Formats: sequence, structure tokens, C-alpha cells
Amino acid sequence: MPAKPLRLCALVAALLAPFLTTAAVTQEQGQPNIIVILADDLGVETLGTYGGTSYETPELDRIAAEGMRFENGHSQPLCTPTRVKLMTGLHNYRNYREFMYLDPADVTFAHVLAQAGYRTVISGKWQLTNNLYVVHEGASPQQAGFDEHRLWQLRREGRGSRYWGPTLVTNDRKETWGEDVFGPDLTNDFVLEAIDEHAAADPASREPLFIYYPMALPHDPFVTTPHHPDAESNQERFAAMVAYMDHLVGRVRAKLVEHELERDTLLLFVGDNGTSTRITSVRDGREVPGGKGRSLQTGSHVPYLAWWPGTIPAGQVNETLVDVGDVFPTLVEAAGAGLPPGLDVDGESLLPMLKGGPALSRDALFIHYESRWYAGPPARYAFDERFKRYDDGHLFDHADDPDEQSPLDPASLGPEDATRVEAIDSLLASKPGAIRTAGAWRPPTPGVNRWTPPAHRPKNLLFIADDMTFSDAGAQANHQVHTP
Repeated sequence: MPAKPLRLCALVAALLAPFLTTAAVTQEQGQPNIIVILADDLGVETLGTYGGTSYETPELDRIAAEGMRFENGHSQPLCTPTRVKLMTGLHNYRNYREFMYLDPADVTFAHVLAQAGYRTVISGKWQLTNNLYVVHEGASPQQAGFDEHRLWQLRREGRGSRYWGPTLVTNDRKETWGEDVFGPDLTNDFVLEAIDEHAAADPASREPLFIYYPMALPHDPFVTTPHHPDAESNQERFAAMVAYMDHLVGRVRAKLVEHELERDTLLLFVGDNGTSTRITSVRDGREVPGGKGRSLQTGSHVPYLAWWPGTIPAGQVNETLVDVGDVFPTLVEAAGAGLPPGLDVDGESLLPMLKGGPALSRDALFIHYESRWYAGPPARYAFDERFKRYDDGHLFDHADDPDEQSPLDPASLGPEDATRVEAIDSLLASKPGAIRTAGAWRPPTPGVNRWTPPAHRPKNLLFIADDMTFSDAGAQANHQVHTP
């Protein structure tokens, strides 16, 4: 077994040091392999198992039928806030700094699983090292606890395409493929190869395997796929991308079954935020506009599936309120590792429920949502299956008013509803403000970049495009549009 690379910062190492002896013991007790799949921009309305009828998702529907489907699974409304919360188990008010940034000092689930004896692999989308707007340098995959990686956008500059003609970094080696190569195939292959290697190793001595698979699909730019090369409109291409995402997840499941590893593997599938606002889907006969980036329920209500044949009873539908912060403690308990001393996560382990035990005693969920460091104060709110309270006092019945257009008067509520809102208010009041300040804009150095009036006034012409996002241009690595 190759030695683990030296990869922990001093703070992370200090937190984990007292934990190492326990990790060596628990590895001998039969730890499961663990795979976490994170889909990009996928709201709950997109999957057939949740009543979606706009897209074909047979593989994910089968995973839900063979395992557990959480009806009330939530993420953050945007990708980086979700990824930071997922990987660290902490509410964003505790450690979210800025967009496209993971603090190198944060302890991630990969750190804990690595010290519990796991081989740690990541393949897919990174986007956590830098964003070109602030001076902070975020974590590399190695600093975040991963032994091996194949990633798109390891760094913001020179990131290239994630889809056709992709640019990927495999274990620090950057490579760009031809225009006939589809990036999601390559990151999926990396996952399958890790499973093949695990299956080929001596069972008496091999490490348990942890794979974190943050997929690029079905995030825009909306492109054709190998299975649907003729898709034209954004809606058609999104449908093709969802179908291909489903196909790739099915390949992971099939590979586990091929090697008879399914009974030894916990697989979790979660969306990172709601569907793109440019997409409208149908769920249970009702049109659902995508809510990505918004504090509406459509911004955070995502698919949340668990699969572990032989351990998770098939066909389970769980109504408990859960969120991505619960993944970290679930993985740690499944690995038999325990949290390192001094690490207090906000999520709760779902493992007892997955094994058929009682539901969590949880009345509501809390979200601290700070999309970008320059976008103003964060949104802070708590909610249950029906009501939502913002910290500015506004109360909504999001079940009957999904667009949150009509604030409720708490005095108008009946006793039962008032009790529900009291529990929501109690949770919201229990959360302090941000512990860390958001990454600040760096002012210009005195005497540098000062504006000097030009000798001659130029003629200025400003073009404003209608309904065009940053990924709709060839310069942004969208190879299926022509903007020379």
C-alpha cells in the first residue's frame, strides 16, 4: 500500500493527531467503501422518482427504488456554499469565505476518512482554489485530503472547457483533449478505474475506498451530449445533459455490481443547488421554474438518495428534513471513525435512519446563504415542510406560496401552526452571526491604478446583450456557439 502523501496543514494535522490510533483499529472492522456523487444544478423536480416528468432518469430512479429517497433534502442555493458545507459539515456562517474558495485550514470529510485508512479519490469539478477577484488562495485537492484527482477548473485561470474539448488536471498534470472528447466521460472513467483497482487489490490488505464525484453535469453551458448530438434549444440540451448524467451514475452502480461490491458500498447522490433559472421543468403536473441562486425552496430543494444494498432496506421514502451538512457525520459514522477531538460539526449522522432506525428529531432546517462576497449581506432563514422565517421577520407559507409573494401575519395562525413557527423561530434565533468576515475587496495601492484623464476624449460604444449569460460565448469555453 503506498504511503499517504504529506498533505495536511498544521491546524488540520493538530485536530486529527489524537484520532489516528482509533482510525487504525476501526479499519480492521470492515469499513464500507463510500461514494458521494454531487450533481451540478439539479433541483428535485428533475428526477422521475420525485414526480418529475420532463427528463429520463431511469438509473437514479432505480437507485431510489433500491435504497432510500429523502423527500425533504436540501442544499445551499448555490454551488460553492454547498460544496463548502458538504465537505466540512459546517453552516456557512462558520467557514464560508468567498465564492470559489475552500479554506485550506478546514477539516474535510476526506481528511477524516484518509486518517481512518481510506484511499481518497476525487473526480469532476473543483472550483475551490481561486476566483481571480480576491487575493486568498484556496485549498488544493491535496490540501483538502485527497490522494488522487482528475478535475476541471483546478484554477480559475486557463480553466478551459468542462464538456467538449475538455481541459482537466489529473494528479497535477494538465491536459486538453480534442473537440470530439466529452469531459464528463473522462471524469467518470477515473471513478470507474478507481473501483476497478480496488476490486483487483488483495481483499486482505486493501484500503477501503472513498470517492467524491462532484459532476459537471448538468450545469450550463447547455451542450449536446454523445447520446443526443442533435439537441438544439437550451431546454432540449438540458434534457440531454440530465439523461447523460443519469447514464454516468448508472455506470458507477453497474461497476460496483460487476465487482460484487454493492453490499460493501454506501453511495449517496445529492444535488448541489436548484436547477438553472433558464430551465422550467414539470413535477407532479405543475411547471417548476429553476430556482438556482434564490432563497426560494426551488433554490435548495434537491434530490437526496442513499443506496447500500443489504444495509439500507429497499424502497424507503423518508420525510425527515435533511441537508448537505449531514453528509460529513454520516460518512464518519459509516466508516467507524468518529470525529476528531475539537471538531464540532453542525450536521447529524443519517446512518441510523439508513439502517432502519428512528428518524432524526428535527423540526426545521437553517440556511445561512452568502452567495458572493460582494453581493451584500447574507440571507438567513429557517424552515420546515410548510413555513419559512427570514431573519428580517418575514414569514411565508412556502408550500402554498412557493414564490414567497405574500408574507403571513403570525397573529393569523392557528395554535398548531403557531407552534410550528415557534420551533422555526427558535432555531433561527439560536444561530449567531458570521464568525469570519467575508473576503474583502482589495483597494488599489496608493499611487497605483489612479485614473488620469486622456489627452483626447474617446468615442465609447456600449453593447448590452439580451438574455446572455457568461457561458454563452466561445471565449468562456463554450465550444458549441460561434462568437468569433
